Amino acid sequence: MRKQVYRSLAVLSVLAAAVLGLGPAYNTGHSLLLMPKNCQVLYNAEQPATGTFSQQFNTPVSDQSSQHLRLTLVWPTNPGAFNIQIQDADTDTTGNYVTIATAGTITSAPQAAGGGNFVARVELNPWEANFGRLFVQTQTANAVNLTATVCR
Repeated sequence: MRKQVYRSLAVLSVLAAAVLGLGPAYNTGHSLLLMPKNCQVLYNAEQPATGTFSQQFNTPVSDQSSQHLRLTLVWPTNPGAFNIQIQDADTDTTGNYVTIATAGTITSAPQAAGGGNFVARVELNPWEANFGRLFVQTQTANAVNLTATVCR
């Protein structure tokens, strides 16, 4: 029953975003709902500028799932130097987000085996916050599109 409710909420969230046109418009007061065993796209082949934030996401607490997150950042070619920070908050207001200590700063993305994409991946276990987002402290040195996903 609980899984059906989560799936229904996830579907409603996607439909509402499509109807309201919230896809590429970040920080409009609506956070993406990140349910257990699901993923959300934070950047979709975009070049985020220095000082900007990704779409925020909400991780509702569930007694039937582990609270962990996996963030994956992918560039098709070498992004050069950059600094992207993972931030969390208990309430979804700009002043409450802080960069996660130790694992919260991403500054490199090695090339995948065989000459593939440049990928940075961070596993956060446990994830204790209710909300999260990415903060682009320094945009990539090279003009390369970023696709960033968060999974739970």
